[in-house]
Amino acid sequence: DAWSFNKDLGIGVSSPAQRLDVREEKTGGDLLIQVYNTDNSDTTTQTAGLALGPDSRGATTRITAVKENASFAANAGRDVALTFSSVLNNTPTEYMRITSSGNVGIGNTSPSYKLDVDVGAPGSADQTLARFCSQNGVRDIGFVWDDSASTMGIATLTSHSLTFHTGGNSSEKARINTD
Repeated sequence: DAWSFNKDLGIGVSSPAQRLDVREEKTGGDLLIQVYNTDNSDTTTQTAGLALGPDSRGATTRITAVKENASFAANAGRDVALTFSSVLNNTPTEYMRITSSGNVGIGNTSPSYKLDVDVGAPGSADQTLARFCSQNGVRDIGFVWDDSASTMGIATLTSHSLTFHTGGNSSEKARINTD
């Protein structure tokens, strides 16, 4: 039961602007595109997702719904995670997951915290494992690995002092200068 189109397909629009163009006015409601896997087996292998590829000769990136529990017999156990995979060397790999409880894992497929980041083994060199900035390259702070001292730390990645505040931005309690 396959349909083949050589033109743009419009649903709810007479002149589609893209290969698939779906439009409907739903004031105060959701407009959803639903994709279900109709395999209702009690396993965690059923998924449904969206695969995106900029070129048909390579692997696709993916946004996928993944069952967290094998049995969906009871409403309380119907937990679904959302995974995000990108492609490196033509191999799709999951890099981020949002669990049904709202935990976000980056480099971690079983996040235990609201934000759970695992960059893997740091290797044999100093490196910045995570960076936060308010102006790229100007006001940066990072979580760093110092391989020679075998330590993890927090560092300003630019020539700014590191300060600690309580009660908001105006109440500085400690400062480490760059000198």
